[in-house]
Amino acid sequence: MAGLLLHLTSFTQWQKQDKDQVILCILGDDPFKQYINDMVKSRPKNRLGQLIVVKRPETMRNAHIRTCNIIYIDPEQIDSLWSELPKQHNILLVSHDESFISQGGMINFVRDNNKVKLEVNLPAVLAANLKLSSALLKHAKVIPGTPHHFTSEEE
Repeated sequence: MAGLLLHLTSFTQWQKQDKDQVILCILGDDPFKQYINDMVKSRPKNRLGQLIVVKRPETMRNAHIRTCNIIYIDPEQIDSLWSELPKQHNILLVSHDESFISQGGMINFVRDNNKVKLEVNLPAVLAANLKLSSALLKHAKVIPGTPHHFTSEEE
């Protein structure tokens, strides 16, 4: 999963982004531990030449979230993410939870015969003004989803 997560930095275009770096935030329990740091240390730039910066914010405050280009969220923290995430954002949201896509998540890692595959919620990606490479999409399962996460007050 760590390698796939890092590849997303090369296959995503952000509307508003520092062209020199991509900030990947890992929120909640970190399944990658030091492994992802070692991968970035050995290959610090994505295929577009942008520096990959890995952050692990201690809290999930709006101010911390806004600095991220990609957020990998632990399934246990998904509800907290929805409460802190601004309605309008330009952040790629990634997790590995079976209900993540239906809640408005963008990319979900799923296991299939000992392989990790991607599910993509294209409406949510487009609603965040993000573009995913066709090279990524042709290897993913694009499934219908909800553009945004809505709380009961907004529905």
